[in-house]
Amino acid sequence: MSRLARVHRSQSQLTLALFGLFCLLCWDSGAALASQDDIVPEGAWKYEAAVFVEAQQSAYNRFGKLRSLKRLLIPKRADAKQTSGSIIRKVNRADFRFTYGVSDTWNLFLEVPYLQLEQDSSLKTSSTDPLIQAQVATLRSQSLTGLGDFRMFSMHRTVFSDRNGFVVGYGLIHPIRDRDDSRPGALALALRSPHPSLSSFIHYTRYPALRRSRFDIRLQFDFGLDGHIKALDGKKRKFEGGNDLDIQLGWHKEFGAFGTGFNLNHRRKTLNRLGGGSLGDPEEETLFRLRAGYGNLVRLEQGAINFPYQLIIEFDRSLDGFNVPYSDGITLSLQTYF
Repeated sequence: MSRLARVHRSQSQLTLALFGLFCLLCWDSGAALASQDDIVPEGAWKYEAAVFVEAQQSAYNRFGKLRSLKRLLIPKRADAKQTSGSIIRKVNRADFRFTYGVSDTWNLFLEVPYLQLEQDSSLKTSSTDPLIQAQVATLRSQSLTGLGDFRMFSMHRTVFSDRNGFVVGYGLIHPIRDRDDSRPGALALALRSPHPSLSSFIHYTRYPALRRSRFDIRLQFDFGLDGHIKALDGKKRKFEGGNDLDIQLGWHKEFGAFGTGFNLNHRRKTLNRLGGGSLGDPEEETLFRLRAGYGNLVRLEQGAINFPYQLIIEFDRSLDGFNVPYSDGITLSLQTYF
């Protein structure tokens, strides 16, 4: 086992220990997506700005082994042996989210992301194969800045009581503009997805007898639509996006103005197809997220307040994966209500 794999395995074991400790101490959890499903009253607005920061230098390869990011981006062993150097990616993303209460049970949600992606690469290949040379060329050092995929949802709360809550939603995930110029090749650095998706989710919340706590179960399914992408040979080809299933389980608890939580997130994506041929790139990831927050929303129980807000910090850490970068990011967000 490599030193990098041993380090990340020990980190995963520590994360699991912390997960169990939080379960025993606070019965707690929360997820960014789950919190975005909160329904606001009729005529009210919820605004949220979130900043996410992550450095990607390792990944789970196509055998589920934790290796360098290069082994994910250049998956064929023969090609990787002819390629020297290393590659690191940095992801900085600012998400702007808006929720409006059409009624007390029907909300509209919009998310617009702004990304800054940096790729530091020293990759070189000794191969004379033009396709391998083109692949390495797409993985050169570069920086991209711009808008990503917008997300627009209609959310409906069908059940809400002292013990149970149920929200369903459906919508569209779509690149804000054509993005062929920023993604030459399926694994190259990209601001936007190569295809739109139809999306739906169901979110069940259980409020147990333990005061100010909640248990969340959330399932989201994204159905990939067709798009187009510039292949390594420079030609524009049809890209058929895979389907994505996301499952979240977690707890959340409040201690007055403070709140803390965690959740487990498991995601699976079926393979994509390019030009009618399979890319052989299904994805799978199990993610742990730890969350802490501070705000004045608890004061709404005593009456109206001038500036309701909640400040949240989240820490992501991969537990297991297949064909995906190793997740190790931090998110800081501010939610306000009007």
